[in-house]
Amino acid sequence: MAIDRGQKITLSVCLLIMLIVWIVSLLIRNEVKENAVYTVCYVYDYMSGVSSGSYISFYFYVDNKRIKGSNSYNPKYNVKVGEFYMVKYSSENPDFSEIQQDQRVFSTTKIKEAGLTIPKKKKNQFSN
Repeated sequence: MAIDRGQKITLSVCLLIMLIVWIVSLLIRNEVKENAVYTVCYVYDYMSGVSSGSYISFYFYVDNKRIKGSNSYNPKYNVKVGEFYMVKYSSENPDFSEIQQDQRVFSTTKIKEAGLTIPKKKKNQFSN
């Protein structure tokens, strides 16, 4: 089956978009690597997409400003919503960040020093 002109254009555009996304992601990773700063982040959401894969959303603070980020989820580390992890971000552009899924943070001191608060446990309405 031959590919017509319209299909070739569509395929070319899709490949170009994929190339641009790949290059941008490399530039962001390089930016984070060259200007790396670490702090603690809080995982607040998990999203699973059929074609895009699974992503975890998190936030952290830089100079009292809340920064949101999301990265692809690696099931090897079993990251869960409501937990704290280390995050590496660029000192030049804090919006460029990578959660360190293998570095869960348990220290309440570190969590509070990062400007985060520990959520209170929900009280069971049926207990006294």
